Amino acid sequence: MLNNAWVVLAASLLLMASAAVADEAQDKLDRFVVDLTSMRAGFVQTVIDTNGTLVDESEGTMLMRRPGRFRWDYTLPYEQHIITNGKHLWIYEPDLDQVTIKPYAAGVGETPALLLSGDISAFERFTVSQLDIEDSEYEWLLLKPLDSESGYESIQIGFDAMGFKLVRFSDDFGHHTQLEFIDIEANVVLADDEFEFQIPDDVEVISDPGLF
Repeated sequence: MLNNAWVVLAASLLLMASAAVADEAQDKLDRFVVDLTSMRAGFVQTVIDTNGTLVDESEGTMLMRRPGRFRWDYTLPYEQHIITNGKHLWIYEPDLDQVTIKPYAAGVGETPALLLSGDISAFERFTVSQLDIEDSEYEWLLLKPLDSESGYESIQIGFDAMGFKLVRFSDDFGHHTQLEFIDIEANVVLADDEFEFQIPDDVEVISDPGLF
């Protein structure tokens, strides 16, 4: 009978410790959302396939202002601009002389961009826990989508002593995408027109009927 009591006590302590770790992870995520209201940075994006082979690398600059506004300007290896004002999403590809326009909700959907620019409610679709990666210089949070149809197996957010630094996405096809942010300027003033797009002349426009 005494042994059973110790088992129950040990199990209770383990559950309490697990709950405390989960609460700590959730608190860190909440602070990430609340404390980082806007951001300007450079970025390097890499994609690794299921064999561990680098299949794509690109870089550029980004702007973000919560809630719902972001701008990704890819400069290498080719130019592309992805911009939203929280209502419309523009994807401009100068090499194709083409811009695609979508409603914000349809264009962003469940993509990781929503996590970087959304409010706390965007994270309600995930379970959150701390992730220990051996020999890593970062502290990690692990986000697992509640929706099995999200297209993502997991999302990892890395923090160094200065704050938010890395985000990694693992999709259902075994590909791993990493975004490393460089020269981060946090909580900068960003005007509304930074998140608007003026369509150049003589560019093909692709949009849903009745969008405008």
